Amino acid sequence: MEESEKPIEERKEKIKRWLKSSDNLLIFGLIGFITLVYLYFFFKIGPQPIWFDEGDYLSIARVWGNNMAKPEWWPHFTLIRPLLMPLVWSIFLKFGFSEMFLRFATLLIPSLFASFVTFKLAESLFNKKVALIATIAFALNWVWMFYTFRILTDIPSALFGILSLYFFWEFYEKKQKNYGLYLSVAFGILAFLARYIGGIILASIAVYILITRRLKVIKQKELYFSVIVVLLCLSPFFIYNYSHFDKQVFPALSFYQGSESTAVQRPVYIKALTEHIPNLLGASFNNLGLLLIVFFIIGFILILEFVLYADKLFKGEINSKNNLIFIFVILVVPFLYLIFGIRTADTRYLLTNFSILCIVLAYGADFIISKLQNVLKIRNLSLIILIILSISMVYWQVSASNAFIKNKYGSYGEVKEAGIWLRDNTEIDAKIITASLTQNQYYSERQSYDFYNSQNKLTNDAGCYSTSLYELNESCKNITEIAFNEKIAQLKPDYLVISVFEPAYTPIWAYTYPQRYNMTFMKAFGNNNGQPLAIIFKF
Repeated sequence: MEESEKPIEERKEKIKRWLKSSDNLLIFGLIGFITLVYLYFFFKIGPQPIWFDEGDYLSIARVWGNNMAKPEWWPHFTLIRPLLMPLVWSIFLKFGFSEMFLRFATLLIPSLFASFVTFKLAESLFNKKVALIATIAFALNWVWMFYTFRILTDIPSALFGILSLYFFWEFYEKKQKNYGLYLSVAFGILAFLARYIGGIILASIAVYILITRRLKVIKQKELYFSVIVVLLCLSPFFIYNYSHFDKQVFPALSFYQGSESTAVQRPVYIKALTEHIPNLLGASFNNLGLLLIVFFIIGFILILEFVLYADKLFKGEINSKNNLIFIFVILVVPFLYLIFGIRTADTRYLLTNFSILCIVLAYGADFIISKLQNVLKIRNLSLIILIILSISMVYWQVSASNAFIKNKYGSYGEVKEAGIWLRDNTEIDAKIITASLTQNQYYSERQSYDFYNSQNKLTNDAGCYSTSLYELNESCKNITEIAFNEKIAQLKPDYLVISVFEPAYTPIWAYTYPQRYNMTFMKAFGNNNGQPLAIIFKF
């Protein structure tokens, strides 16, 4: 054999040895199955209509990608929304890539990769069996799958967060490689820049370091360097904010948690635990979800084993339980933030540390399976139970995902159709009034405006815009219509879109406005029963 052929033969032998392992074949089969499930939904759903918050991100991307003039709404939405993913998506739009390609490259692939990294993280923290259970619970979860097919920032941010955890634990903690810490910090920053709540991952890691290192952090030079990495990574973000938002380096913080924000007015939000965890695991619609809750509770109790060694752990005498401390901190700190910090949550907010939640669940499931194996003494019982559990999880979670995705698939379809019609049938400089502000900007590629006129002194003095436009009192109904007409006189828009969508941003008088002002009907878009849900009028 020639020398040049030896590396090839060695690789072949390595692959053969890998394939001979039943565990590796099971992993390979699992990843293949998950990929097929995701591809099925991907092609079945296609470019489904976008929601309001999807529109926020995509309209920003459209303005950048198409080199459009900054619209009226630009300062507000670019202040409250993280701009990393809109920047990425604008590049795709700039070079003419389709929405389907954008979904594939920045959502589907990252979602699948996040499942793989979850497996590697769980394996590093425990073992392959725990990793397999955690990966199934993670990848086929109905919430995770649903948001895989929505153009939002949850999936990319969660992937960056999982990578941050993996590089920190596997390379910095276990292998004592400083580059693991630096990579962890870099991916943690990306998690934050993709979705602000993703920054809680780095904060959780910092808490873990303080707990396990205590005063030793003062002597660890790599920690100082990691702070420099944070500042370098965030400097473009801070500079952009400072130059665009009245010299504020992080204006979104005051919007979400400032003294006048709704967060400080809300009570402590215990539902993040009592409602959203059961909902995330599917306990609200099938018995398997209840079983997963039981596994999670058992796993969490087992994680608390480190408390028994607290004195030795905090003295630095042992570190064999650091994996349990790590899991506990990464699981608990984000929940504390939801409960006591922003004091609100949507089930998708839990995706930030969802991989760790699944690992805790899997740890509890593995414990129960092992105990049953020891008690019943049945050969391969552990494997049999694991297979049955996996099939059940696949069936129930995929069924739930299918039902939820199917139920939400067509929502906002009429808004999409109206936007596309406007794109194809109007001049490029057309101005459009619509409550579905950002979706229309994305689909129509035309400047879009809302029903507000924040320049009007009467509306501001009366506080008319401090509540839903649909719930205005009689005085505000008159004032806001007068203010709207002033806006029309100054702006000279071309089209008005009235729809059943976004009622909170549509004043009640708007529904009769076209008839009262003799506007020209252009096009209606209705549901399967022929009921119009969006109508276009010309001024």
